[in-house]
Amino acid sequence: MTLTQKQERLIHEVKRFIDSSPLERTPVVELVQRSGLTENLLTKGFKSVFKETLYNYQLRLCMEEAAILLHKGLSIKEVAFACGYKAQGNFTRAFFKIKKVTPSQYQSEKISQ
Repeated sequence: MTLTQKQERLIHEVKRFIDSSPLERTPVVELVQRSGLTENLLTKGFKSVFKETLYNYQLRLCMEEAAILLHKGLSIKEVAFACGYKAQGNFTRAFFKIKKVTPSQYQSEKISQ
């Protein structure tokens, strides 16, 4: 995908915005409004520039921050809530998708190290 310098700059600004609050998964519609790009251009451009979908990037960033919170001793329920999940099971599935272990397995592995 070929992007103009302005489009690429706007995509980098979106990434910086996402990076500034890793526990929040900002809806694409809001990112589109912030950037002034179309949804198609933002999502395809993001993948072109960063080699990862916008959704996966936000999820990975959130789960990396979740892992830090779990390592600090917060409960899985507290971390799930901090990540915006109302159901702990949904958080566990998302965490497993990224980290390839459940949050409880992650906590026990970190404790035993």
